[in-house]
Amino acid sequence: MLGVALLLCAAGLWMMNAEMMHPGDKVIRVGVCVVFFFLGMVLLTIRPLRPGTEVCFDPVRRELRVLRTNSQGAVRTILRRRYDSLGAARLTSATVQLFEADGSLLFEVPLSTVQSRSLLRDQLSGSVPLLT
Repeated sequence: MLGVALLLCAAGLWMMNAEMMHPGDKVIRVGVCVVFFFLGMVLLTIRPLRPGTEVCFDPVRRELRVLRTNSQGAVRTILRRRYDSLGAARLTSATVQLFEADGSLLFEVPLSTVQSRSLLRDQLSGSVPLLT
């Protein structure tokens, strides 16, 4: 949004009445317009450069996948586990914790809504022991 605002400001500066401006102010206006235009374009074209990790629970294949996006935007699967190969799961109000068969914590994932918690509980029940 900031990039769009800067582009609009660069265009809006040309709508000002130039007849009443001092000649030195006109040069400054050109410089400010160029800076706003290039900053706006940079902000519109920049992508996040940090890699992201996403956890997907697949109800059809009944498996868990961990996907990582690298800085170029390519998505790779770094972990794929069937639900029945997991040791246990603990669902809290804000997170789900998945454990290995030996009891060690595999990872913890934040849950955004109560509905996602209930859907996840329905998916995991029957395949993964649910801890209270």
